[in-house]
Amino acid sequence: MGEINHVNRRSGSKRRNFEEKFVQKDYVRVPMLNLNRLGGFKYDIREVFSESKMDPTYSSALLANIIAKASRVSTQEAKGYVRAEQEKGLFEKAVSDDICALLDRYSKWR
Repeated sequence: MGEINHVNRRSGSKRRNFEEKFVQKDYVRVPMLNLNRLGGFKYDIREVFSESKMDPTYSSALLANIIAKASRVSTQEAKGYVRAEQEKGLFEKAVSDDICALLDRYSKWR
């Protein structure tokens, strides 16, 4: 005759699925852009761009890329992007330092 190995197979898998979805795993917190203060960040960074006499078409694309990297990946990645653009000669080191300071000021650990 056949043997019954497992009577209720689904009870363990339900528990495992619950743990995978809802139990908080250990993760590294990184500084990211605080989206609750996004309006103030945009205002301040546009002031930095206007003081540096940067091309408006390029400054809007740069602003969008900085916000995307800082809000989705980390402010460290956004700073790296700003430094890389500064290395290309698109703006001066003082502007790069001001942008990085703004990223530090408007960051939040998530």
